[in-house]
Amino acid sequence: MVAAIRDASGVEPLVIGKPEPAMFHAILDATGVGPMEALVIGDNPDSDIRAAHRAGIESVLVLTGVTAPHAVASLQADRAPDHVAADPGEAWEVVEARISR
Repeated sequence: MVAAIRDASGVEPLVIGKPEPAMFHAILDATGVGPMEALVIGDNPDSDIRAAHRAGIESVLVLTGVTAPHAVASLQADRAPDHVAADPGEAWEVVEARISR
């Protein structure tokens, strides 16, 4: 749909939704936080984890969403998270570990 509108209008769209990293870049710019200091926590490897990789931000995949535990091993390239958490409590453990570095 976006391609059809782009082709008809001749205008290149600015896509801000995940997995495009524009939203994360805007947050980093607004807060003064660098990508190496940030952490994206999400439940979808196709949007959250891909967007994190594209923005250069470390990622945590929480398995309470669309990804089953047995599917994690098959996630590759920009869909592969840096960390995996079974639930929000485990995600918080990753946050705490990063804070204490």
